[in-house]
Amino acid sequence: MVQEMTDTLHPLLLRIRTSDTVFVCAINGSAAGGGLGLALSADYRVSDPDAKLASAFFSLGLSPDGGMTWLLPRLVGNQAAKSFFFNSETWSAEQALEKGALDEVIDGEELVKRAVEVAREWGHWSANSRRGTKQLLDASTSTFFETQLQFEQALMIASSQTSDFVEGVRAFKEKREPSFVASEEE
Repeated sequence: MVQEMTDTLHPLLLRIRTSDTVFVCAINGSAAGGGLGLALSADYRVSDPDAKLASAFFSLGLSPDGGMTWLLPRLVGNQAAKSFFFNSETWSAEQALEKGALDEVIDGEELVKRAVEVAREWGHWSANSRRGTKQLLDASTSTFFETQLQFEQALMIASSQTSDFVEGVRAFKEKREPSFVASEEE
């Protein structure tokens, strides 16, 4: 059963992290286990004030899953992530916001509206810019600076050969907002 769940969840998490689509998670209850991993994999997390993030793995005799040992330390730091798991902590929305696991806490009635608003704001940029930035940020914590510069250069060169770049330069010269073509994923 665990194998089947992780065989389904893990490819989804990889797709979210490598996609040019902006993923915004709206949390209006408790997020634990694979659901928390799914929330942490999003590009932006907004919750209502009553939301909770829970580490339930140790109480079940399990080690963490859902990419949480990779995602959570990047958001809150290694020691806070370790405490979260080893103390089997449950964070309130306010605690999660203070630690960096959430980006915003907003009244429940406005939650979905705000999530959609962020998705639209962040999603209006070039698909190439979104995808490349997500890849670069994920790689930045595990590569040497020189390697990161080479990765940035490769993605910058590839980006400069797209129609989005042509539109961006044209919009800059014309002093207007760019109008990028939506990606196939959206």
